[in-house]
Amino acid sequence: MAVADVNCKVRTRLVARWVSAEAAIQRDLIQKNRAVLGKLEDAQRQELGFARQVLRD
Repeated sequence: MAVADVNCKVRTRLVARWVSAEAAIQRDLIQKNRAVLGKLEDAQRQELGFARQVLRD
C-alpha cells in the first residue's frame, strides 16, 4: 500500500504541486501582512541587540 501511495505521488507530482501551492499562499500572506511583519522584525532586531549587549557586559 505504501509503495502504491508513493508511486501515485511521484506520478502525479503531488509533492511539487503541494509545495508550489503552499509557497504561493505564504507569499500572499506575507504581502498582505508586510507592515505587521516589519514591526515584528524590528522588535526582534531590538531584542537581539539587547541580548548581545547583556552578553558583552
